[in-house]
Amino acid sequence: MFREAKRLKTQSTITSCFRKISVAENAGQNMLSHLRENEKCDGLNSKETQADHMPTSSLSANNLDSELKIIEDTLTSDHHEYSKNEINEGPHQPLDFKYPINNGRKFQKNWFDQFPWLEYYEEVNIAFCFPCRMFKNEVLGCSEKAYTEIGFQNWKKGIEKFKSHESSEAHKSSTERLRAYESSLRKGSVTVQLISQRASEMEENKKYLESICETLLFCARQGIALRGHDEKEDSSNRGTFLELLNLRSKDNALIKKFFIEKEKYFSYSSKEIQNEILELMSKQVCEAIASEASHSDCYSILVDETADIAHDEQVAIVIRYVRPEDFSVHERFLGFFRNTQY
Repeated sequence: MFREAKRLKTQSTITSCFRKISVAENAGQNMLSHLRENEKCDGLNSKETQADHMPTSSLSANNLDSELKIIEDTLTSDHHEYSKNEINEGPHQPLDFKYPINNGRKFQKNWFDQFPWLEYYEEVNIAFCFPCRMFKNEVLGCSEKAYTEIGFQNWKKGIEKFKSHESSEAHKSSTERLRAYESSLRKGSVTVQLISQRASEMEENKKYLESICETLLFCARQGIALRGHDEKEDSSNRGTFLELLNLRSKDNALIKKFFIEKEKYFSYSSKEIQNEILELMSKQVCEAIASEASHSDCYSILVDETADIAHDEQVAIVIRYVRPEDFSVHERFLGFFRNTQY
């Protein structure tokens, strides 16, 4: 950047002392088109004409919300990486520098304290307004080129001009724009953290649910009853399923975290969840049996009817088939089905 700055002696624009960012400038123009479709700055020098082009309330809530949304949308763009880096670094304010004298006057470093937005470049002995330079293409209205492109060097009237510029609508809008941009950067960082935390919580939930499925599968394969007569927390025996989870929590930190600490907030071990998981397991078993039996040319279906303890008629269905691989006979129980018609 400093090598480019040396060309300022022959070129009196800010582009001479900053790295070219033509792509970013194009992106900036795209942003600007969303903000002003019909309002354009013709670069007129007349204060009266500029006042006509200046929005009556460039700092209104609607404008700021719109600008903030556009800024947030551009944070992920590589085109704005250079501008983001500059904003993170802040205005260039060299303190340990012997400022050269120009026409008997020189830049005063205490101006940085009085005007924090001010920046100075040693190689060319000129000053700029940091927020106005950063957002000159996105601000509704015109800002003086001395603070955005050409550079300011009238040290004799420095304080007077700086105060005048600081009170201008263009500077205020650029400053608000800068604050919104910085807020968006912080918000993006917080958002990433929240997304990461949410992903971690989802992964833990899946692992805990997997532990519940393993426990249910063990009980189902062993033909063990799940529910207890009294499943309250102070019960001496809450049933096989809950007692088994409690036992596993002693050497499993994840189960302990959820079963002991979080079950009061959500019920992954509730009877409704248990029944739903068992129903899904049952469907998978039946599908596996049907898939295996479908490859056999020899099979039979056994049906028997019986009454349960409530005297409701139930039909037990068993399928018997021959595996073609080794001609072995297999008999699979498919389940009990309520007989509601006969």
